[in-house]
Amino acid sequence: MLRTLTLVSILCGLAVTGWMFTRNQLQTTEAAPAAILQAAATAMEFSHRANGTYAGAAPDGVTLVWADQFRYCIEATGWFVSGPGGVPAQGSCPR
Repeated sequence: MLRTLTLVSILCGLAVTGWMFTRNQLQTTEAAPAAILQAAATAMEFSHRANGTYAGAAPDGVTLVWADQFRYCIEATGWFVSGPGGVPAQGSCPR
């Protein structure tokens, strides 16, 4: 009886640990593209202040979909930011 109880306790502990690890991994992979895009949007703003336009200022790791003197849209792994002042959102840049 004691062996069975010990085995069940170990299995429950492993199940809870696995669930917590999986939950943490899902949250991390969801937050990563938003963080990358937020950093890229900051780089776009610095480039705009230096050059007067957003065109041609694509930071590494993102795709510059469109840009002009006043606005831009960048994408990375199923997320996008339309700026200036935009927030990361799932989907692709509006055309």
